[in-house]
Amino acid sequence: MLAAIAPPWTGAPLTTLPAVPRLIVAAVVGGLLGLLLRVWLRRLATPVDRLGETGLKHVARTWSSAAGPFPLLEVVTAGLVAGYVGLVTLAGVQQLPEQGHPDWLGFRIALHVGLIVLLLAATFVDLWEYIIPDEIVLTGLAAGFLAGALVQHVHLVPLWIDWNQEHPITGPYIPEWMKQYSLAHGLAVAACGAVVAAGGTWLLRLLSAWVLGQEALGFGDVTLMAMIGSILGWQASLCVLLLAPLVGVVVALLVRVQSGRVALPFGPFLAVAAVGVLCTWKWMWLPGRLIFGHWPSLLGLFGGAAVALVLLLGLVRGLRALPTR
Repeated sequence: MLAAIAPPWTGAPLTTLPAVPRLIVAAVVGGLLGLLLRVWLRRLATPVDRLGETGLKHVARTWSSAAGPFPLLEVVTAGLVAGYVGLVTLAGVQQLPEQGHPDWLGFRIALHVGLIVLLLAATFVDLWEYIIPDEIVLTGLAAGFLAGALVQHVHLVPLWIDWNQEHPITGPYIPEWMKQYSLAHGLAVAACGAVVAAGGTWLLRLLSAWVLGQEALGFGDVTLMAMIGSILGWQASLCVLLLAPLVGVVVALLVRVQSGRVALPFGPFLAVAAVGVLCTWKWMWLPGRLIFGHWPSLLGLFGGAAVALVLLLGLVRGLRALPTR
């Protein structure tokens, strides 16, 4: 286990320095990650034989130029990483009774920072080329499963925790095998999160095709959610699926007013929703944690995500019918 090999590290200095130096270090780390991301995007230039898969005759911009002039990408990444670290370590947005020992916090922060960087990469690519490269998704999936196997305690909440069966002494119900076999539990969190997130997105994809009469969510959105699920777990992934269409409604209206553009990829909405869940998880989980131990309520949660997506797609159809300048 990685934590047994390097227990003193646990994410320092992102969890141990005073507030201002901590945020400065986080911003520097974010900027360096943004620089590496720019180099990676340049290497991921779309081969000519993949253009047919995108349905495009040409690529308007390369991924590296889509990332903006230097140092735009680096500044964005630095701001996201510093903001996330500040919210988690100073505001306690992930501080829960179920989170486990604080020694694991640094490893979780490192994993989530990696996820944020990958989501930023997927957002840039999807906005310009309407595809999400497998290289990005596979990297995130590997990180989720490796963290579950090596660290084993990076999950936001356990695989199954039922607050409907709370004991006055021992607390909520958690299956005993999860407490005894941390390796199996870590891998199960990643696997179940990936399956539930991808499966839920696939169902929403079928629903969107039925509502619009054509595909609105691509297979890349399904694989992107699998990556998100492997890192966040299935409970947080359902929250992402619920939040993403709501983000899409707001963005679609703003973009329509500003540019007249209607066709937008769904991947960036999933990315924004995932970061939003990371940064507000405490307030999302505590009021609704009873839902995640009650199957009928879980079905209702997914139904809410479906209704939100239908509203988004209905808005898109309505906007397409409006005259443009």
